[in-house]
Amino acid sequence: MKAFDDNITRTGTNVRFSNNAYRFSNLQNSTVAELNSRFAGGFSNKLILSYSAIRDSRDVVGAPGPAYQISEGGVTYSLGQERSSVANQLDQDIIEITDNLTKAIGKHTFTVGTHNEGFKFRNLFLNNGAGYYTFSSLANFQAGKATQVQSSYPTANNGEASFKAAQLGFYAQDEYTPVENLRLTLGMRIDVPVFVDKPGYNAGVTEGSKAANGTFNAGFGSQYKTSNTPNGQVLYSPRLGFNWDVNNDTKIQLRGGTGIFSGRVPFVWISNSYTNSGLVQGSVNQTAATGTTLPVQIDPAKIATSYTQVLTSQINLVSDNFKLPRYGAQTWQPTSACRVMLSPPWKESTPRPLTISIIRIST
Repeated sequence: MKAFDDNITRTGTNVRFSNNAYRFSNLQNSTVAELNSRFAGGFSNKLILSYSAIRDSRDVVGAPGPAYQISEGGVTYSLGQERSSVANQLDQDIIEITDNLTKAIGKHTFTVGTHNEGFKFRNLFLNNGAGYYTFSSLANFQAGKATQVQSSYPTANNGEASFKAAQLGFYAQDEYTPVENLRLTLGMRIDVPVFVDKPGYNAGVTEGSKAANGTFNAGFGSQYKTSNTPNGQVLYSPRLGFNWDVNNDTKIQLRGGTGIFSGRVPFVWISNSYTNSGLVQGSVNQTAATGTTLPVQIDPAKIATSYTQVLTSQINLVSDNFKLPRYGAQTWQPTSACRVMLSPPWKESTPRPLTISIIRIST
């Protein structure tokens, strides 16, 4: 599947040139294989393998180059590459393995299984990656005299966060039919998120570092490490449901249930720990002194050495005992429904029943 969405907004006081537009691009490819097997002793098995590749990006429309903002007469002019779209990409590769083993014993049908997902992420975001220049007038823009420059640049790993993670799931279910028209289902599922890779370790954050002038900047202590990842959080999901065919003729059915349901763990919450460790990106932010201006550097590779570098870094980390919150990954959901099949009041050559379903889902 391939999709895109073009974006540009303008107002009477905010004029954006067409080369300042950007496009959200999405490309998805999925492949699924399924194997159904039967074994001696009444066992059956279903194995499902799938692979998905998802590519999301914000793409610039104009020719390569910096972003410019000009202010004059109460109007702001924006042109050049959109500042947040120069280097903004998210790649996801997902492998899923599902295996269910089923066995019927008397009035019980037992199922045990596993559902495992492996993730590979590549997240690139360099804000102002080609440089972002502001000008106090149109004349200064034409003369290449900027009042401020901002940019981010890679210092390692192309400035991107790359890591692998997994979510392991195991479950068991008993489908019990005490009488012919009543089916009860009881199950338990356990999910465990796993971070395979760790962010880089920035010794300056934990142990401290020596500044250029020789002074020592103390660290924050061993409980603060940029290499920390959340501890294994076990997510328990019990479930109970029923289906009652009132007259045992499928015309009136009542069904419902309650349980805790786990979705995919929001691994993106932790992705900033891989990018903002102080090891893979640097930045410049320089404002011209009063009465002076700054030259424009067209080559992004030279920005880091052409302007004043920011000596501090934004650091994202988690504590030693941090666990992913259950909220956002799990939700309790009771449901109830009634399904009624009626004969139509009109005559037909081939009678077809009318089906009315009333469903209630509480969250």
